[in-house]
Amino acid sequence: MTTTLMFLLPIALGWAILSFLYQGILRSTLCDVQRFRLFVLRDKLRTLAVDGEIDQSSFSYQHLEKLICRIVDASTWVSLSTFIELELRHGEAKPSPDMIRFEQEASKELRDIWRAVVERGVQIAIINSPGWFFIATIIIGGAVCCGWMGKQSLELRKALLVEQDFTELSPAHA
Repeated sequence: MTTTLMFLLPIALGWAILSFLYQGILRSTLCDVQRFRLFVLRDKLRTLAVDGEIDQSSFSYQHLEKLICRIVDASTWVSLSTFIELELRHGEAKPSPDMIRFEQEASKELRDIWRAVVERGVQIAIINSPGWFFIATIIIGGAVCCGWMGKQSLELRKALLVEQDFTELSPAHA
């Protein structure tokens, strides 16, 4: 029992310290970076309106600005678990009429901003999901290690076959 506790205690303390550092410092910093990038995209959208390249009262402008503001608002709580739950509940849902209208009416520049906003939203969800990130890292790391070990095995077999002297084989095996 004591040996088990001596083994698990440092692991538990290490996990607690890493969790504190991630949730308290790193996650909030990374989310702020993504939020500021969203603000830059919103400023770019507003600059297009100020310069007269798009109409501020247009549907595309209004739709995109609302999307950016909603993602900024959700940046503190949205996670991969939220996406998975949404997919499980509404997996067969079709795009909203507003999204279809946006895709039809928006200029290429607005659609590019939309793509960048969605990418930032996904990055925020990943940042807010350290558990899922940890699981994915283990799976990807395991796959990479298995691939590396497989490659090393092939290299070893190749080296053994190339260095083997086939002249000693009996005529029955030749």
